[in-house]
Amino acid sequence: LNLDEISSRINGYEDPSLAPSEYIVWDFWNERIVPTVEERMNLSLAPKEGSLFCLREMETRPQLLSTTGHFSQGAREISEIEWREMENGVGELVGKVKGNGGDPTTLYFHVPDSFRLKDARLMGTIVSTEMPEASVLKLEIPALEQPEPFQLRFSGVAEKVSQRQFVDGFPLTSGE
Repeated sequence: LNLDEISSRINGYEDPSLAPSEYIVWDFWNERIVPTVEERMNLSLAPKEGSLFCLREMETRPQLLSTTGHFSQGAREISEIEWREMENGVGELVGKVKGNGGDPTTLYFHVPDSFRLKDARLMGTIVSTEMPEASVLKLEIPALEQPEPFQLRFSGVAEKVSQRQFVDGFPLTSGE
């Protein structure tokens, strides 16, 4: 959030060794992936402008990026999400989804190049999806009062993602 009267720039982590080895940055307001270079990302904020991002560690298989229903980007609308490896190079991402306050929502998923969507289902019925940009799958969810099951079936093989050595974070002390 930039409350100043002048533009602002944010330049990644102060200590790059604390960044995940590979991650995806999702821009909540613009509904798109933000390009990153290694552990750096450059963001410009105009005066009186705010941005909201979700950083997720890069998985080697399809994964949830975000939702449009709430700024928590999935915490309120998604439950019981899991990846299931199946036979013959098929896997599925399953979970339950509901609207935020009964409103429609959109789910966004990252789909690595080595995977292809076979079908998408909501409450057991095949539904259509879109690919608004390379590697991003968009699934529209109507207003749902109760959590309902969704299923995304994919063909493909997970590729190996490079890993950086884990660095412990710093615990907060009381009063911080």
